[in-house]
Amino acid sequence: MRSAPAPSFVTTFVTSVAARKAVLCHELRVGGELVATEELTAIHVADEGAAPFPDHVADKLRRLLQPAPEYAGRAIRS
Repeated sequence: MRSAPAPSFVTTFVTSVAARKAVLCHELRVGGELVATEELTAIHVADEGAAPFPDHVADKLRRLLQPAPEYAGRAIRS
């Protein structure tokens, strides 16, 4: 008999917001254990390229700001 898979959860943190970009961190936990992380830099693009976020989007992102996890900003090594 197979046991039920451990529950998995993804948590997203907004760690930085500027006029045209936001930095997001994702954490994947399985059974409460941190098994994967991802850090993304998102650039807002409009008709002619990078452009400031609309005010309502920038306001929402700023309300969601949290301190960056300790792993954020580290270089990837092969």
